[in-house]
Amino acid sequence: MSLLCSGLGLQTLHGCTNQKDTVCWVLSGYYCIDQADGGCKAARPHTVCTPGQWVKQPGSDSTDTECDDCPQNSYSDGLFTSCKPHTE
Repeated sequence: MSLLCSGLGLQTLHGCTNQKDTVCWVLSGYYCIDQADGGCKAARPHTVCTPGQWVKQPGSDSTDTECDDCPQNSYSDGLFTSCKPHTE
């Protein structure tokens, strides 16, 4: 792994050659916030939804996770992709 990419939520996609610079891309669990030259210069970790929220849109390598609050009388542990109704 290139030192250029390590520790920033990035990994080496292509190493440096005599014709091209090193290209970094995001690690799993991160999304790119600064794309350039077919790679990524900076990344952030995906948002983690909290209990009482559901995952409206999972994060990708270029977008953050979107969370939404559960409606009344339902619940989520923060990992569910929809809220579950309370047992009555």
